[in-house]
Amino acid sequence: MRPEREETLGALILAVRPQGEADCRVEAVSAERGRLSAWARGLRRPRAKLGGVLQPFTLVALTIHHGKSRVIIGAETLDGFRALKEDYVRLTAAALLAELLLAVVPADEPAEEVLGLSVAALSAMARDAEPLLPLLAVLRDLLQLLGWGVDAETCAVCGERLTGDCYLKLEEGTVSHGRCRRQGMALDAAALATLAGPETGPSLVGLEALAQLWQMHLERPLKSLPAVRAAFRHLLAAD
Repeated sequence: MRPEREETLGALILAVRPQGEADCRVEAVSAERGRLSAWARGLRRPRAKLGGVLQPFTLVALTIHHGKSRVIIGAETLDGFRALKEDYVRLTAAALLAELLLAVVPADEPAEEVLGLSVAALSAMARDAEPLLPLLAVLRDLLQLLGWGVDAETCAVCGERLTGDCYLKLEEGTVSHGRCRRQGMALDAAALATLAGPETGPSLVGLEALAQLWQMHLERPLKSLPAVRAAFRHLLAAD
């Protein structure tokens, strides 16, 4: 179906990329159209009226004109997640989420559930005392939504409930007791709880397990992962 010439939709801004002298390319995810890319003409000029609105990690009501290319003609902030943007650790966590969304959300396909999970995660990252917890939750939940989730409750070998030392076999996406098969990535109790959900506490091993699963499915390294590792090691050391 051919889109209307103008359309307003709720969208989460993920990236704003400079183009030419004054324009930008805005990358976002919306419920109605999934991942979308649109021009923001003159956004880098000093008095650009949308300059303070079209920022990464901002939920906006976006008005787009559909022509030979998509052009943003209006935007209104719905949630700016200000506390998130004022804290390096929280912002680093959000950057990892944005990288994943840009990689897996299809263009021009509905993505209501993905948008809902993402907005809830950013809201929690902005307000929670421990931003690692909502990051772990959204990394796991998006894997489940894409069909890449892991059964972290039942041993893949013996079929019994997982307890004690366990191992994640990335290639199979399975977890087993150490007594059944000591192959793959070792998981402690906190990491196992992270994969099973809900989280019982922050777990860097859980973060590493989820990140390795994502990298395996994407078949490439996550560019933002080293910064996330460093940010949360510092945070947990301070605690």
